[in-house]
Amino acid sequence: MVEPGIAQIIAEIRNTVTGELTGRSQVVDHLLDLRLAGSDQRLVTATVDRLLARLPGQSTVSNAWFLDALSEIERAAAAALTH
Repeated sequence: MVEPGIAQIIAEIRNTVTGELTGRSQVVDHLLDLRLAGSDQRLVTATVDRLLARLPGQSTVSNAWFLDALSEIERAAAAALTH
């Protein structure tokens, strides 16, 4: 189970992901939104910070990477709730 706010944001983001690539700035914006939503969960902020530090691409990001990142944040949020 994931905190409802984070789960809703992730669901909304997933609905906007189409094609093979997303603009890097849009990915950064989404990750920062998730960081803010999970600011009271240290594991979520640490996960988002690590993903931001390893963000691939100069101007675009592979949607496969982005969707994997969203799943990783989702797992971190679920783990944060169980601890």
